[in-house]
Amino acid sequence: MTEQTSNSSISFMLDGQAYKQLLLAGMFWLEQHYQIVNQLNVFPVPDGDTGINMLLTMQSAYGEIAELDEVHVGRIARRFARGAVNGSRGNSGVILSQIWRGFAEALREQETLDATALANACQTGTNFAYDAAPKPPREGTILTVVREVSERVQDLVQNEHNLGAVFSAMVVQANDTLQRTPDMLPILKEAGVVDSGGQGLTYIFEGMLRQIRGESLETELEQAAASVTDRKPRLQVMSAAEFGHPYDVQLLLTGKNLDVDRIRAAIESMGDSAIVTSDGDALIKIHVHVYDPGRPISYAAEQGIVGDVVVENMYEQYLANLGSEAPEQATLGPTVELAPDDVAVIAVAPGEGLARVFYEQGAARIVSGGQTMNPSTEEIYNAILDLPVHKVILLPNNANVIMAAQQAVRKCKEKQVAVVASKTIPQGIAAMLVYANSRLHQDQRENLDRLAAGMTSSLSQVISGEVTTAVRSVDMDGVRASAGQIIGLLEDKLVVAGDNLPQLVHDLVGKLDTDECELVTLYYGNNVTARDAEALAETLQAAYESLTFEVLSGGQPHYFYLLSAE
Repeated sequence: MTEQTSNSSISFMLDGQAYKQLLLAGMFWLEQHYQIVNQLNVFPVPDGDTGINMLLTMQSAYGEIAELDEVHVGRIARRFARGAVNGSRGNSGVILSQIWRGFAEALREQETLDATALANACQTGTNFAYDAAPKPPREGTILTVVREVSERVQDLVQNEHNLGAVFSAMVVQANDTLQRTPDMLPILKEAGVVDSGGQGLTYIFEGMLRQIRGESLETELEQAAASVTDRKPRLQVMSAAEFGHPYDVQLLLTGKNLDVDRIRAAIESMGDSAIVTSDGDALIKIHVHVYDPGRPISYAAEQGIVGDVVVENMYEQYLANLGSEAPEQATLGPTVELAPDDVAVIAVAPGEGLARVFYEQGAARIVSGGQTMNPSTEEIYNAILDLPVHKVILLPNNANVIMAAQQAVRKCKEKQVAVVASKTIPQGIAAMLVYANSRLHQDQRENLDRLAAGMTSSLSQVISGEVTTAVRSVDMDGVRASAGQIIGLLEDKLVVAGDNLPQLVHDLVGKLDTDECELVTLYYGNNVTARDAEALAETLQAAYESLTFEVLSGGQPHYFYLLSAE
């Protein structure tokens, strides 16, 4: 930190290492509060993952700079932004990563951070965030918070050059804007919450302010903890496929004329959480999470001398911590062979039953994820690169995964990729039926634009429903639900609540326009037995003779049933 002020506790200018500490403080403060952010979900369903998505994005970003001794602010900002983009999860994480991309762009040539540079970074970060958001952008969200913070800073730096004062104004403005978000978005006011993404960003700014003031970041947060009831759903034991890259590999590589950037790119392509650092001479430290630990080890051995190899099975550690055993699972995989000119589909799906459905319809890859476990941009990007074709369609199958999928497309320069913006699993399955039919015709199976258009048009031909447990009490859309009750949603609208699962599903089906529907498919989750699902379908069939009911194992966590009506 460069001291150029009469106030010894607050500087006018920061070097790269001091800026790095600000970013760490922002991440740490969010880590202390992310569960509060999670609770600010508009709908009372168990997908309050904004806080964890933003935290994972920040952790990925900081992983890029954790061991850097760089003193140039611009270089720190650039590496931090790259980690944020690669690790971004959910819409909130993607927007946050774009804010940091804007910071990196504005700070590219900055050796130090001063008030003017910070104001420019806030402005560019705002521009990048708005450019990445769906059009037209919704005000009353994280976008509004960052924009009004930027406007406040722009005005302030005309006369104020003390970074402490600027960060203080940022936090004051962020909190002020945050409290007004319910007035901008009626759905927030109805739910009685402020915007979750805006709250997460405010916590990050607060952490940075505390660091620049030299205040302690350690706290028990007793008051905050007392005001937030822990409504965390019971953890389901993930299968190995859902867990992702199980092996943590760490090693040291020594040699002459080692190309750190090339080695880093190769290691990053093998898995996730990759960190490759150098001492600037002949030693490189490699860390990565992978499916096959032999890949990074063998690659490193081809580059030089390998030492201090550590391989840990994180999935076994995960099971040990839960005191559980791995759930039984069938071997899943693609059911179609792809020619080099074919269009391949990558689908995001939670649960092996749903993965099987997508594979049977022709999906080439499944990226595990969905509610409460949004995949990162890098996971989707790596799945694209892993396919032996040059044309790919992405099916996010979740509204909170669409932006990460779009960001993966922007990141991918090697292939032609399109996103079919499916917001639900039923929409994704409807799109896969179009894809499956196209494979019967050679001219269609190779036409990316035509396929994507046809799959997109199918999304409106299905009605999506969900049955889950309310994580908090709410009075919304004319329906009152208490925490712990079973609730049913149609097209993201709360329509029924009750205490009896079969009766609630019966009532949910009754909300359908039966004149417009013929087939209702129930995908039962990992908390429902096949016998109970079949019995429910028989009861529904007797009650709704004009409809045909089909039952399939979805295996999804948290949701008793996903419903598809067409």
